[in-house]
Amino acid sequence: MSVKEALKESLISFFEYKTPKIVHIKSKRVGVLNRIIQTLIIAYIIGFVIIAKRGYQEFSGIESSVTTKVKGIVSTKNLTADDFNDNYKDDKDLYIRVWDISDLVVPASENGAFFVTTNMIITPNQTLGICPEDADVSDAVCDPKVKDWCVDKVFQLGHGVSTGKCVNSSRKDVHTCQIEGWCPVEKDDYPLKNNTPMFTATKDFTVLIKNSINFNSYNVRRRNIIEIDNSSKLQDCTYHPDYNPGCPVFVLNDIVKGAGQDYDTISQYGGVIGIEINWDCNLDFDVKYCVPKYSFKRLDDPYTQIAKGWNFRYAYYNSNYRTLYKATGIRFVLLVSGSAGKFNFIPLVIKIGSGLGLLAITTIICDIVVLYLQKGGKYYKDKKFQYVEQVDNDYTDVLATNLRKRTASNEQNTPLSDS
Repeated sequence: MSVKEALKESLISFFEYKTPKIVHIKSKRVGVLNRIIQTLIIAYIIGFVIIAKRGYQEFSGIESSVTTKVKGIVSTKNLTADDFNDNYKDDKDLYIRVWDISDLVVPASENGAFFVTTNMIITPNQTLGICPEDADVSDAVCDPKVKDWCVDKVFQLGHGVSTGKCVNSSRKDVHTCQIEGWCPVEKDDYPLKNNTPMFTATKDFTVLIKNSINFNSYNVRRRNIIEIDNSSKLQDCTYHPDYNPGCPVFVLNDIVKGAGQDYDTISQYGGVIGIEINWDCNLDFDVKYCVPKYSFKRLDDPYTQIAKGWNFRYAYYNSNYRTLYKATGIRFVLLVSGSAGKFNFIPLVIKIGSGLGLLAITTIICDIVVLYLQKGGKYYKDKKFQYVEQVDNDYTDVLATNLRKRTASNEQNTPLSDS
């Protein structure tokens, strides 16, 4: 077929009209397949779309506010000089004391999160001046015999601006570039031996989570604190997923365990834990059944080898000096989600209509089986597809014309008898 003929055929086909043709096929095998597929589709529409996914409801988004209050005290008075690294023994008294929430929960308030310190480096009495750079800053290690080694040096991980001099560092037989900045510089290792976290006892801290939500479309307000007559019941309760799932007071160790983590391990370098509060409410029932469900997961990657965990620095300033703190710990992030549904006729009709449209799949699958996978496919194809020419005259005229054509054809095909 030439290109011209192919284009002509395509143009003719474009202006043709196809209409479905009903063909009753007496095949038990195909009939059973047809009913099975129809049953599965109807079960999917009713069981999953309408009932499980509540397709008969109209849903409202959630507006939320959440605040937290952490409580707990840690004592490190049980530590001895032998527990500290050698370079911290002169400053051990800074760490051996009682620590409360104001010391370990920094900042005191965050938007949708709170931080609990599990390890700390304290650099006391820093003043602006001149001192050797930390020997752990590799670019700052120098050779005093080489002139101008430290001139115009910039230390990306350093603690100040180079003065151009190479001087003795705090380590024996190690020279580093001299810097101008806050001196003495911060130590790069943690106080306790074997990198042991100092505040693992914070696992027993508790946090009260107060979450208020609003489903604006239905003017429904809820909070995660159940209204009770005696406030002491709230103070005495502790969350448990099975025995007390409605209590908003959580033990930090339970949260970390719920995320599949070990508190002592995560305390070493810190991390980020998500507290998920999900409100999935069916307002066709009493609103008292609209309560949150809690779940926990770790948000940062515990297996990374570079820049792992969570830490930050803050300082307390005096008139001429400051005390620098490097805090390592766990950041708890509160993630609130949810929706509320209520019966509405319109989404129900839409779900049923779109579901019934899936029944067309039954015809497609059965046609494939009949025409291509079953014996006698050509016979069924001839019965299913019929080609009709265009009719411009009245229907009775067409019948008469077709009758004359068939009569003439029969006369031509009739053999002559012997005379």
